[in-house]
Amino acid sequence: MVMGRRPTPEDLIDAEIERLKQTDAVKLAQKEQRLIHRKRKYLADLRWLEKRGKKLMEEGWTWDTIELLFKDIPDDEGKGLIQSDGSLHL
Repeated sequence: MVMGRRPTPEDLIDAEIERLKQTDAVKLAQKEQRLIHRKRKYLADLRWLEKRGKKLMEEGWTWDTIELLFKDIPDDEGKGLIQSDGSLHL
């Protein structure tokens, strides 16, 4: 019987990484981590939007003036974004 080469420390590390990636515990923790990051990203987005909205208000922008600014921009169907009744065409 011919003996194979001895596993190197790097081989052992790679094998342990593969083993851990397959465990339910690691998969569950990764899912939790993704959800936490998504929630933090959403919080950061909302904070940015609040800051942007405050800046727009300081500059004098209102719901009506924003709608007027974007009324001529067509959507994908060639219709304007703002309807004659003031509602958004999404």
